Parts: sequence; C-alpha cells; structure tokens
Amino acid sequence: AKIEYRNQGSFPFGLSVQYSNQILLGRAYIPVLGDWLYVEGRYSTPLRDPYPFEIENFFMVSPVLRLNF
Repeated sequence: AKIEYRNQGSFPFGLSVQYSNQILLGRAYIPVLGDWLYVEGRYSTPLRDPYPFEIENFFMVSPVLRLNF
C-alpha cells in the first residue's frame, strides 16, 4: 500500500509513505534548482524483528536529476 502527495504548484514537493513486506518506507523531496534538481530523503524501518542481513533503520539523502523531454 502506498499513499503519496505531490504539490506541483508554485513550490513543488512530494511526500509518500509505503508499506510492503512488513517494512515502512517514507520519502520526501524538495526542489533545489528549478524543476530539474531535487533533494530526496528516504527513511526505512522494518515493522517486525529484522532478519540478520537487514539494517534495522535506514536514512538516506540524495540528489535527484529530472530530465523532461
């Protein structure tokens, strides 16, 4: 299941929350330069005891380059 909100008005940004395989993922992005360079943050956490190969909580911030043709 996924819930997403995107605002494309004067200040475009987006938020989403996703639940899959007993893992919760949150995502948010905001523009840095125009409509082509964004900063995106993601947070993930299992809602059960993590498997030995899984990271318990994960947070990542990354740039996103969007090209529209």
